[in-house]
Amino acid sequence: MHQSSMRIMEKMLQKHVDVLAGRVIDVGSAQIGNSETYKKFFDGWEYFGVDVDQKDNVDVVMTGEYEIPLPDNFADLLITGQCIEHVRNPFKLMAEAVRCLKTGGYVICIAPNRDSIHRYPIDTFRYHPDGMEAIFDEAGVTKIVCELGDKSQRIIDCYFVGVKQ
Repeated sequence: MHQSSMRIMEKMLQKHVDVLAGRVIDVGSAQIGNSETYKKFFDGWEYFGVDVDQKDNVDVVMTGEYEIPLPDNFADLLITGQCIEHVRNPFKLMAEAVRCLKTGGYVICIAPNRDSIHRYPIDTFRYHPDGMEAIFDEAGVTKIVCELGDKSQRIIDCYFVGVKQ
């Protein structure tokens, strides 16, 4: 995970999430190379890393491209960072992930607005706030904030924080 994404996640957790512990699902959690993961922010939580393949930092392997083998209303928090730009249908994946979230649970999503092509295994989209809001509105999540990160950086991230209704 690049450092600006780590900073955004930490800031959004501190500023918007008032749940101090519970279950968190991290969709797209696989550790790539020696990069950091968001897991370090969740001491005291039950952390479930979710991804399509068994790799480091993956606890739950998806059973299909858009199938997360967790029950409805399972988690208190859904996070995903640097993942949905690698998905053919982000609307479908985020609807499935939100299904696993309790009503009143929080969502934090971070994805690039500007970055070089980086296939893991594909690289499909770049995100603006309107597009990210559309994905989560369709999934039944009410926006708290959705903005672009630091525009002076080489990689600019778009981030969304919301609550499942």
